[in-house]
Amino acid sequence: MMILPFTSVCGITGLCLLQRAELRASLVRSYLILFLLIASSTELLSQFNAITDSAIGFLWIAVTALTLTGVVLLTVRHDSKPLLIAQWQTLTDGGRHTRPFLLMIAGVLSITLALALAYPPNNWDSMTYHMARVAEWIQHGNIDFYPTAIDRQNYQPPLAEFAILHLQILSTSDRFANLIQWYSFCLVIILTTLIANEFQLSLEAQALSGVIAATLPMAILQSTGTQNDLFITAFCLSFTYYLLRFVRIQTLSDAIFCTMGLGLALLTKGTAYLYCCALGLTIGGAAIVSADPSKRSSLFRNLALIALTALVLNAGHLSRNFALYGHPLSTAGDYKNEEISMTVVLSNILRNGALHLETPFHKMDSYSFRVVGRLLGDHLNNPKTTMSSTTETREPFHEDYAGNVVHFMLIAGTLLALPFVRIVNRRTIYSYTGALLFAALLYCSILKWQPWASRLQTPLFMLSAPLIAALCERLCSCYRQVVVGLALMLFASSIPFLILNKTRPFAPLTEGAMISQDDRVRSYFINHGEIYADYQAAAKIILASGAEEVGLCLQYDDYEYPLWVLAGRSARRGTPRFRHIGVVDLSAATETPNRPLPGLVVSTKRYDGGSLHGKNLIRGREREVLDPCLPGEHTLLFDSVTLRIWKPLTP
Repeated sequence: MMILPFTSVCGITGLCLLQRAELRASLVRSYLILFLLIASSTELLSQFNAITDSAIGFLWIAVTALTLTGVVLLTVRHDSKPLLIAQWQTLTDGGRHTRPFLLMIAGVLSITLALALAYPPNNWDSMTYHMARVAEWIQHGNIDFYPTAIDRQNYQPPLAEFAILHLQILSTSDRFANLIQWYSFCLVIILTTLIANEFQLSLEAQALSGVIAATLPMAILQSTGTQNDLFITAFCLSFTYYLLRFVRIQTLSDAIFCTMGLGLALLTKGTAYLYCCALGLTIGGAAIVSADPSKRSSLFRNLALIALTALVLNAGHLSRNFALYGHPLSTAGDYKNEEISMTVVLSNILRNGALHLETPFHKMDSYSFRVVGRLLGDHLNNPKTTMSSTTETREPFHEDYAGNVVHFMLIAGTLLALPFVRIVNRRTIYSYTGALLFAALLYCSILKWQPWASRLQTPLFMLSAPLIAALCERLCSCYRQVVVGLALMLFASSIPFLILNKTRPFAPLTEGAMISQDDRVRSYFINHGEIYADYQAAAKIILASGAEEVGLCLQYDDYEYPLWVLAGRSARRGTPRFRHIGVVDLSAATETPNRPLPGLVVSTKRYDGGSLHGKNLIRGREREVLDPCLPGEHTLLFDSVTLRIWKPLTP
């Protein structure tokens, strides 16, 4: 069944090509259509509690049949030979000039694809909420909100997990879950070249833009996992690309795909509201100001319609959030700065920039950390603008913390040099640069500093790639070897991130160590290895007990998904059923009243040995709550440092 999404993508791409779209644009269009289909079908099936193996399978059989039939009919009806010849000619002509760049991109994509297929999802957030919510949806047969101590499973935008849900059901495993990010990585690279094309850059400069995107350290590390930062980046770049085209030629197709890019970005991650707002206001505003006075009102109405329609695409998730949490976006206020001032913004700009100065060289990192500390003083760890204390981290090859030092330097140099260089298509490039700076400023003004914020800034780095390529083309127009040398330097700097990924290293692939199922199971715990033995023991007790339902009493950031995997429930319905109990946040309102207690309870423990919820630390803040985990009589079955399992004796 896993062949169905692949054939559907090929069919949709073929339909776009036969509509005389260029190959790169066809790939982007098929990407947007695919995920719009996933979003809409998931919402629709959920209304009937029909997120099941048979319903999802029938959906993809129908999509595959319809798209391939459309390709055949269009091929027969129209003479497609001249079109295919023209596409092939374009590829071969471009290849002669860009072969070194394409080889570098292919090398990065090949290695990351191997890692994505070899390893299971194992990022911390994936174990707590990305993958856990997918397993919960499969069990429930719908995407309705449910009681959970990990409230991110409910309120966070769900599109990436919708896509994983379909793959999980079709493959009856999570073996292909990482491909969503890898596929998005491919599209991001293509989109940077298309934006460079909008800047009227040469094919060589467009390919250089792709190399800059392909060698971004954070993108390489994330492309093999199940975070969603590359996923949102693909939609942000899609929105930007089609917005640039729409304000230039104002065609209906560009308006439609611009709307799709914006709507799907908002359905993927909350940071899209900041980035897309800045991009839309700046690029759209510049176009309105420079437009003919007689066309300004029409352009304004069309841009407003794009924004409103994009919000409609999010109506399902926004309404569920509003119904439960009283807010359409999020119940978590800890993400936002508690004060906004010039000092706060400058502090966040410095601290966020410092995240990308981390290198494998400890002395250099220590020096830069001390410099930032002296510049900021008391603002270094201001609790009103800081989610977690600013410390000197040493995780240069971890997907949550890695910086992009080489690319950061290139961006800084580009922004400093751009005003002094004569470039083609200046108006478009300057409005684009303003949009990029506004997006960064908005991010630093609204969101608190986080030690793992580097990954949240991936869209900004990818949007910068065409700008760097534009400057390089102008400065090095007579020296092709300089451009090739820059590409080689970027590729060389990316190699450590390809092979030394802390959560999914390349070395085991060369040693054949990732073949056994036991190694795959251990990899789920690569970020939290000390709990592996306890979770395995818990799974054995759960399966041996024959319990129909198991209660989960968890803390806000505990691993949940590995329990589903070890119990064989990650991709299919069945027993045991898992249910969150003792929930104290607003999602407790979704619990069925007077529901019988589960036959078994798995409870996580604090490392200090205290009771589970007596003092619950959430994002560094201690809050007192009552212990909600079955205070009645029980039989203790398992008690370790991290887990406790018991069987309740009271009804």
